[in-house]
Amino acid sequence: KKEVGLFSSITFLLGCIIGTGIFVSPGTVLKNAGSVEIALLVWTAAGLNSLIGAFCFVELGALLPASGGDYAYFSAAGKALGTYGDFPAFLYAWSCMAMLDPTSISVEGLTFSAYVLSLLYPECTPPSGATVLIALLYVNTTANSSQLLFSVSISARVQDIFSGLKCTLLLVIIMTGTLYSFKVNHIKDPSYSSSNISPGDVAAAFYGAAYTYSGWRAVNNIAEEVKNPARNIPLAVFASVVITTAAYLLTNLAFFIAMDADTIIASDAIAVTFIRSTWGPSLSVLVPLIISLSLFGSTCAEIFVSARITFAAARQGHLASFLSYIHVNTAVPMASIITRCVLSLLYTMTGSVTFLIEACVLFETTWDIASVVALLILRRSMSKTTRTIRVPTFLVFLRLVICIAMATVPLSQVHRYRYHYIAVLVTCLSGIIYYVAFVRLKMRLPGGDAASVIMQKCLNSAACVNELDLILRHRSESEASLIRD
Repeated sequence: KKEVGLFSSITFLLGCIIGTGIFVSPGTVLKNAGSVEIALLVWTAAGLNSLIGAFCFVELGALLPASGGDYAYFSAAGKALGTYGDFPAFLYAWSCMAMLDPTSISVEGLTFSAYVLSLLYPECTPPSGATVLIALLYVNTTANSSQLLFSVSISARVQDIFSGLKCTLLLVIIMTGTLYSFKVNHIKDPSYSSSNISPGDVAAAFYGAAYTYSGWRAVNNIAEEVKNPARNIPLAVFASVVITTAAYLLTNLAFFIAMDADTIIASDAIAVTFIRSTWGPSLSVLVPLIISLSLFGSTCAEIFVSARITFAAARQGHLASFLSYIHVNTAVPMASIITRCVLSLLYTMTGSVTFLIEACVLFETTWDIASVVALLILRRSMSKTTRTIRVPTFLVFLRLVICIAMATVPLSQVHRYRYHYIAVLVTCLSGIIYYVAFVRLKMRLPGGDAASVIMQKCLNSAACVNELDLILRHRSESEASLIRD
C-alpha cells in the first residue's frame, strides 16, 4: 500500500540516520582525527560522501522502486550477467541478515545501555556485565514492539514523533554550545591538537563518522510503500542528508566548545556529559530519558526497514521461504524481524561498540562498491528505460574511488583491523556455502517444509506477490516495444 508521503519519508529517514551515531561517535572521531580541524573535516567529508552515495542510490530507487534496496538493484543488474548473476544479490542479502543489520541493532542496544547506566554511574564506567544485560533486554523489547507496530502508516507516524524528539535534543545542544561560547571555548586548548596521525587513524575516524549517516538508504528499502516514489524518494534523501550533515557539524562544535578533548574521548554517554557540564547534574537526568526514547524509535524503524531485505531475498528464493511470508492483515514480514533480532542478541554479547561499528562500516563500504558497479551495469542493460533522475557520471566514479579507498586504507594497519576482516571473510564464506548447497544444488533439510508450514501458521502469515519480477518484466516489455517501434 502507498501510505508514506514526502514529509513522513523525510522524518522516517531522519529517524533512521540520527540514531546511535551522533551520541556515541564524536569521541572516537576526535580521538583518531587528533584535532578539531581534522575532526570537522572528517564529519564534512562523511556527509558529502553520503550525499553523493544518496544521489546514486536515488537513481537506482527511481529506476527500480521495489522493496529490498541494494538487494533489488543487485538482482536486476545480475540478470545481465548470466547464470550466476544472482550471486551478488544473494551474498548481499546474506551479509545483511547475518551481520550488517544485527550489528546495527546491537550498537543501538549498547548505546541505550550506556545512557541508562550513566544515571547510576555518573562519574565512572559502569560494569560491562550490566551494560550487556540491559542491551540484551533492549533488543528483545524493540523486537517485540516492532511486531506490535504492524502497520506501515503507524510505524511512520511513530517515527515522526521520535524524529522530532531527536532533532529537538540536537537543537538544544547546538543552542547551548552557542551560548556557552561566550563564557568558555575549549577549542583553543592544546589538548585538541595532535600530530601523530596515520592513514589508519584517519580511516577509523571516517568510519566513526560514516556510521552516523548510514541510515540514508532506508527510504529506497520501503519504496513500495512511498507515494509517488519517483518524486518523493530523491527529495527525501537529499533533504535528510543535508539536514543531518549541518546538525552533526553544529553539534560537534558545541561539544568542542563546552568540553575539553579528554572528557569527550573518555565519555560513553557524551550528551549526558555535555548537559552535566553546561546545565548541571539536575537537568542531565533528563537526557538519558530523551535519548532512550529516541533510540527506541530509531531501532524500531531500522527493524521495520531492514527486515524487508531478508524478506525480499526470500521472496526471490535466495533464503528460506518462510522468511518471505507477511502477516495476512498488516503485511509485516514477521519471520524476518524475528530472525534479525535473534542474531542481534548474539552480537550484543560482544559488548564492544567500537568493534561493531568499524566492522559494520567496513562491510557496508565493500557493498557500496558493488552498488556503484550495479548502477553502471543497469545504465547499460536498461539504457532504454526512462529515468526521472540521472547522476552525473563523474560523481558515480568519484563515489567508486572513495569507497575503494575506505575499504583498502585500513590494510595499512592490518594488525589493528584483523578481526574486522576476519568477520567479513567468515560471513562471505558461510554465504558461499549456503548458496552452493541450497540455492544452486536445491538441497533441502529434512522436515524443512513442515517447519515452514508451522511457522506460517504460528505467525498468521502468507506468501505475497514478487513485485521486483513484475517491475523487471514490465521494463523489459517496454524496452522491447520501443525497439520494435
